[in-house]
Amino acid sequence: MLDWSDGEYEHTAAELAPAAERVMQAAGLLGGKQVLDLGCGTGNAALAAARRGADVLAVDPAARLVEVAAQRAAAEGLAVTAKVGDAAAVPAADASFDVVLSVFAVIFAPDAEAATKEMLRVVRDGGRIVLTTWTNDGAIAKAGSLLRSAMAPPAPSGAPRPVPAWGDAAWVQDLFSRHGGHAEVAFDTLRFEAPSAAAWLDRQVELHPVWRMVRRAHEGRDAVWHGLYARMLERLERGNEATEGWRVTSRYLIVTGQRG
Repeated sequence: MLDWSDGEYEHTAAELAPAAERVMQAAGLLGGKQVLDLGCGTGNAALAAARRGADVLAVDPAARLVEVAAQRAAAEGLAVTAKVGDAAAVPAADASFDVVLSVFAVIFAPDAEAATKEMLRVVRDGGRIVLTTWTNDGAIAKAGSLLRSAMAPPAPSGAPRPVPAWGDAAWVQDLFSRHGGHAEVAFDTLRFEAPSAAAWLDRQVELHPVWRMVRRAHEGRDAVWHGLYARMLERLERGNEATEGWRVTSRYLIVTGQRG
């Protein structure tokens, strides 16, 4: 099972911080609001909301990351309560929040249907759910598709394995609709840079919980791992946008949902 406390997700979180600010714009966040940051990680969105005067509950399944978020909030004197919790069972009453945020987080929940039901349950009528999710295009997404294939458990013979299509705007809108809500979708981009594609990939394998988990799963099968690594590296190098070093642009969806 994936443990988001493993490694140093802080490195990735720092790279994703601009998306948290973009989510604040989409949420139209003003002071005095009750906000849930679902899958808070190290607290990027929670802190950004609290800096705007919101009262924030930050929830994540990884205890270590919850502690990091709490420490960051305390250092700034911000109104953030951080708790360990599951997207499929949010520790809050119905209609508790004016805004629910999730920056590249709820998309990793094991049960997309349950997580969506919970977001719609805890947001108030007229409130907003704003989340970000990666599209399926771009060099990192293409390398990530190889990683997901490597970590996916085999399906029983003859039984299809449903895979959440968070990168598909129509699928996301249908997901909200099926559970009594509706959603609008916009797009934005993030840029990632490193001295080389190999340097970026090695950093993920060293620090990112998902990449670390897949590497461990291949211990004792070095030939298989090296083949997977080579294929991922080839996709990252093919997408290089820089003449010196390595730079790629990743596109993501900004989903704004509501009840009803």
